[in-house]
Amino acid sequence: MWKSQTVSIVLPAYNEEQYIRPAVEDFFVDGVVDEVIVVDNNSRDRTAEEAAGTRARVVRETAQGYGHALRRGLREASFGLGARRRSTTIRVVFPAAVSGITAALILGISRAIGETMIVAIASTLTAAPESLSM
Repeated sequence: MWKSQTVSIVLPAYNEEQYIRPAVEDFFVDGVVDEVIVVDNNSRDRTAEEAAGTRARVVRETAQGYGHALRRGLREASFGLGARRRSTTIRVVFPAAVSGITAALILGISRAIGETMIVAIASTLTAAPESLSM
């Protein structure tokens, strides 16, 4: 607890067998951290087993990548604090995805405008008056 707030740490891990145990144990030294969530991101070594030997909660994420592991860890931390699926989506998942959603919207609108411009230019070139053609 820190200033009467619960503290959860999300620790994405991929092939960290040698370092995961000391890293997890270091978080609990000061007594501030209440929970460490280790997200095993398809490790090929014994990362999950080493993390399970500590006080950390181990969660497996099958989608490869740091971003997938972080999102899974944030979701698990939110559920662990008693949040429901809807509030987790609104307060955790959506804010983390806003930049990607915005980029997709801008890309989609830009593509629609660009394709419309090309069609407009192409249609004016093919509709030349007969007096200009030989």
